[in-house]
Amino acid sequence: MKTKHFITFFTLIFLLFGVLTLVMINTPFGPIFNICLYSSVSGLLIVLGIGGYLQIKSKNIFIKTTGLLTTIITITLFVAVILLTVDYRFLYFKAPIPQPTKSEWQEDLNYLSSQMRSIHPDIYSMIPKERLDSLENEIYERIPYNENSDILMDLFRFTAAPNDAHTFPFIFFQ
Repeated sequence: MKTKHFITFFTLIFLLFGVLTLVMINTPFGPIFNICLYSSVSGLLIVLGIGGYLQIKSKNIFIKTTGLLTTIITITLFVAVILLTVDYRFLYFKAPIPQPTKSEWQEDLNYLSSQMRSIHPDIYSMIPKERLDSLENEIYERIPYNENSDILMDLFRFTAAPNDAHTFPFIFFQ
């Protein structure tokens, strides 16, 4: 009887926090959104884990096989959640995640700047040349003193400086 209560309780947690996660999708990755998302996923994993365990205890071979499959899926999902929580970028890279040096970051900034100026149809109608130049120089000079995450944020700020719908940072790669 206790097992049914556990399954019911964690199913309700999964459904409740899943609905809250969907409702809060307009403000993703805030603390409340993350709590709802992780609670929903945890509830699902617990329900799957308990269900798989109960099926494995069965005497019917078909139900045992289904329980084994459910347990394997649960373990796979659990490992995937842990890996994605630690660092999602491993999905995009076949090798270790690159860690550019400070001079490489400066080269990247120069390349980004030259590409923005050459590709954008009329970048100076969006931001004055002096402002873009001063922002580029400011970021360039700060690179040796900043952490990689701060440098990345500065590059995003530089990319977003024209403030138009066509120039934006693609945030899924570092």
